Amino acid sequence: MITLAIESMLIFLLLITVGYCYILDKRLRVLRTGQKDLRTVITDLVQTTHTAQEAIVGLRATADDVDQRLTAKLGEARMLADQLENLTRSRQHLAPENSPTVSQFPDGKSIFLRKSA
Repeated sequence: MITLAIESMLIFLLLITVGYCYILDKRLRVLRTGQKDLRTVITDLVQTTHTAQEAIVGLRATADDVDQRLTAKLGEARMLADQLENLTRSRQHLAPENSPTVSQFPDGKSIFLRKSA
């Protein structure tokens, strides 16, 4: 009788162990699936980071190019402003405020204009 009780207890414990192993197996499968998904996410993140770094390098190059162009245009604009200022000064020196000025139309005809006082 004692042997039967011990064997029954062992069968019961083995069934509990099998059930626990089944539950543990399901949890491990879920964990492995999550690990694969996490690897995929990390791989995508690394690839996206690399793409973003390349984009930043491109943006910096574009910004440098635009800066150089704007600096050149600004220098040109300053030079033209200086030339215009020199022309204005020389015009004022050569022709006083009251003197008539000549205006030429696109068809080649010229007219004299007087500034209003």
